[in-house]
Amino acid sequence: MTAPPALNGRVRTVDRQVFVSVLPQLDDEPERQSEVLRGSDPIDLYLIAVGAMSQLVVRHDQRRDAIKALASQAEWTPLTLRQTAVRARLSRLVRHGRLTPKGWAQAAAGSERLAEVEIRA
Repeated sequence: MTAPPALNGRVRTVDRQVFVSVLPQLDDEPERQSEVLRGSDPIDLYLIAVGAMSQLVVRHDQRRDAIKALASQAEWTPLTLRQTAVRARLSRLVRHGRLTPKGWAQAAAGSERLAEVEIRA
């Protein structure tokens, strides 16, 4: 099996909470980061976040909270987050909280699209 592709996400922990950033290069520019996140496809952001946390050994609720924090940063409604998660599972991109090979490919493509959008912004 080959190594998963590198995604532009970063995971950090603060006081036992997990935070995921899909645009680590814009962490110092929250306005610009929010603008790029709002203009991105939710499935891309969701898959990058799941992929960035794939090597972590953390509880499911910590993963869920990290994705919820990303969703609020991107200003998604709870319905958008729920639909995105269901879409990822039904499309067989995510299984048991981990990306499938098809999910890794989609996340890598989304990561590239996000990098292009970030450069233009």
